[in-house]
Amino acid sequence: MLGCAVWALSPAFAWAVLGQAPTTYPSNTTSAFSAPTFAPASLYTMTAVTLDSGVVVKEFTRPDGLVFAVSWRGPVLPDLSTLLGTYFPVLMQANEENQATGRRGSPVSVARDGLVVQASGRRPHFFGYAYVTHLTPSGINIKDVVQ
Repeated sequence: MLGCAVWALSPAFAWAVLGQAPTTYPSNTTSAFSAPTFAPASLYTMTAVTLDSGVVVKEFTRPDGLVFAVSWRGPVLPDLSTLLGTYFPVLMQANEENQATGRRGSPVSVARDGLVVQASGRRPHFFGYAYVTHLTPSGINIKDVVQ
């Protein structure tokens, strides 16, 4: 179940942050690679890292150096406050509103203030993605990128 406490207290940590420069991953990650993805490659690059927790985090970066999307898949939920950065309060507000109206748990679907988040899962299979609409390069299908 994805709930408010799970979002804020997850044990895995990732360093990709929406709307910021690409990440330099510390040595405590299992592996990291960067490669152009999907056509045309000049629109963005993808960097993936497998954290010690087993979570694979991908960050998608525009040519000007801003991360416009992140995705994750793994046995635990990554630290979404870190992944989403300044966009995290938008997710928390939507989560609180959902809880107030009786909607709780998985899957999570948020589209507001330029942030889109889709997340689902429960131990040991969490997965999801987030992107910022106005940062996404034109000419790509975002659903193809983050899947």
